[in-house]
Amino acid sequence: EFTASLKVTDENGDEASAEVRLVVEPAEPATALSVVARIVSGACGLPNRTEVSLDASATVHPAGEPLLFQWIVTRSPAESGGGTFSNREAPTTFFYPDAAGDYEIRLFVRDLDEQYASAPLRVVADDAPALISIVGGDHQTARAGEVFERPLLINITNRCGLPLPEVRVDWNGTNAAGERSRTTSDRKGGAWNNVRAGGRIGEAQVRAVAGRDGNRVEADFSLEVVAGTPALVLMDAVSDVEVSDTQGATLTFRVTDAYGNPLTDQEADVVLSTMGSPVPATFEAFDNGLTTTSISTTSGVATVQLFSAGAAGLARVEVVSAALQSTGRLLRGGGWR
Repeated sequence: EFTASLKVTDENGDEASAEVRLVVEPAEPATALSVVARIVSGACGLPNRTEVSLDASATVHPAGEPLLFQWIVTRSPAESGGGTFSNREAPTTFFYPDAAGDYEIRLFVRDLDEQYASAPLRVVADDAPALISIVGGDHQTARAGEVFERPLLINITNRCGLPLPEVRVDWNGTNAAGERSRTTSDRKGGAWNNVRAGGRIGEAQVRAVAGRDGNRVEADFSLEVVAGTPALVLMDAVSDVEVSDTQGATLTFRVTDAYGNPLTDQEADVVLSTMGSPVPATFEAFDNGLTTTSISTTSGVATVQLFSAGAAGLARVEVVSAALQSTGRLLRGGGWR
């Protein structure tokens, strides 16, 4: 605060004076610049594929003065050349990461009075598999030796949840095998494989593995194998046997698939036919005088009792099941007593 005095004298010597009080207020400090920058899209993406959209258009000078912008990468992966910008000096731009890893981008803003302000942004570029998701084909059943009806489908993503293309996938199975041992994910991160069931009844598993050593991810499919179609009729007889009207023979047979798995509830016909001459032989099945009888196997095993009902001779026993025929042992008739 100041007081100023003014004294005026005219040519006659008359005087006049006045005082003026002056108050000097401190000048308002210049308003600091404030930077508003954001990542519109691509904050977590893929190297050499993702376009990162950067926007600082909300950054304005408090007095409406022009501003100068400069985008700079202050930290990048060792394998990176720093990435590229579509325009380093515009308030909005695009950034393109060129290697996997973390990037720090800083926006510097300057006004005409050489005031500076800056703000950091973080961008992640990742091409390492982080998760394999099962999309389809899990929990299904196939007959032994046959291909499962639905292919096994997976999807591979990175830690950002983005699909990863061109990732190698190895397929390993227990009691099942993929038609291809190795596949590659498509542009949407998907991979698939057809799988053939093994020969053992019960559980089967197929594992899909992706990634490098130390950074591998896996997904397990749980499958089931059931017995296949009838392929064999086996008769348990170690040698020719003699039978009579009072002393019969028990014939045991089983129906299996091509892998030896027993098939239950299978219809089979026991057929008796004579061999040689001049005296034919006749046999009874279950004492009913029939030369054929239909047997339904349970637990894969069935038995039938055979008795002689005529003169001595040789007869062949055959079991026919589902258009499959197996010639069994010869039975020697003992004749009547």
